[in-house]
Amino acid sequence: MLCPSIVQVQCGDTELEKKIDEKIEQFIDRVEKHPNKKNQICLSFYEVKSKQPSWFTNKVERLHWEQWYINLNVAQHPKTHSGKSHHSKVLVDPGDSALEERSIRRAALETSLREVLFQIIKFVNEKKDHVPPIPNLEGVSFPYEITISRYSECLSSYTFK
Repeated sequence: MLCPSIVQVQCGDTELEKKIDEKIEQFIDRVEKHPNKKNQICLSFYEVKSKQPSWFTNKVERLHWEQWYINLNVAQHPKTHSGKSHHSKVLVDPGDSALEERSIRRAALETSLREVLFQIIKFVNEKKDHVPPIPNLEGVSFPYEITISRYSECLSSYTFK
C-alpha cells in the first residue's frame, strides 16, 4: 500500500478487481520498459445502445457519457548504494539522511495524492447531471473501459473542436 493513511474503497466484485489489477500490471510494465516517459490512463464510462439493425448486422453503439484522462509522469529515483563502492571495499553507509529524504518524499507524495483525490471528489460531486440512471443495482453499474497509452500517442488522437 503506497499511502496507508488514505482509505481505499473496494467494490467487492472480484472480476472487476482482477481486471483493474491487470491494467495496473500493464501500466507498471509500460513504465518499466519506458522509464521517465509520460503516460496516460483513460477511464471511460458509457451506455450501450443498439443501433437500427440492418440486413446482416445487429450493431451495438457505445455512447460515452464520461471520460477521465489521467496524465502520469513516473520519475525513477536513483537507486541507493548497495552498501559497497565498486571502486573499493569500503562500506558506504547512506545514513539517516537517505531515510529522512525518502520519508520526506513519501510524505510530499501522500499530501499531493490526497489533494488530487479531494479535487476529484469535489468535481464529481458538483457535475453529475449527465450521469444516466443506474441500469443495474447489483455489481458494477455502468460499462467501463480502461486504456493505457503513452502521453504522446494520446495527444495525436485528440480531436480539437
